[in-house]
Amino acid sequence: MQPKDDLCRAALYPRFVKAGVFDDEALWSLSSIKNEIHYAISVASRFGLRDDQGVHRYGLNAARTANEGFEARSGRKPDVEQEVFYLGFYVIHADVIDSLPLHYFSASIKYAPEHGEREHFQIEIYLSDKNSSTRQRKKDRVALRVGLAAKMRGPKVYTSDEIAERPDWLSDIHLPFKADL
Repeated sequence: MQPKDDLCRAALYPRFVKAGVFDDEALWSLSSIKNEIHYAISVASRFGLRDDQGVHRYGLNAARTANEGFEARSGRKPDVEQEVFYLGFYVIHADVIDSLPLHYFSASIKYAPEHGEREHFQIEIYLSDKNSSTRQRKKDRVALRVGLAAKMRGPKVYTSDEIAERPDWLSDIHLPFKADL
């Protein structure tokens, strides 16, 4: 990752769609690494992926990996309602992480290759004030999601012949425009 790199976040259905509407803040939802003190959000380096097609490839692989994980856990392929589909991606500048209004957590970007993706990074937050209350910690986590959603640009919607293989109703889900990439 380069100092002025962009971080790309894949927009996946159904993870970031609530009641048929794309949810900006859900896009930036945190995964707990260690109960209430360490969280992460998966992103990819735009520099490492080189171009939009590289980012789309990364997003398609993320959806495929999620579906393969479902099959490994359940012993069957996901039903169409359970299947993960890649819709496109959003971007934020890496330097946004340092400007987030966090009081009880510290944020950083960590290199974290996974599933064969060397361009994979994580936005990680660690509890920095152990005397903070549960409410204060939750407020910081919400501030992180809202701050990232406010600074994101895009989307770059995925369009391809492969979309013909998707359910028709998926075309009703629109990624909201935030700012030009």
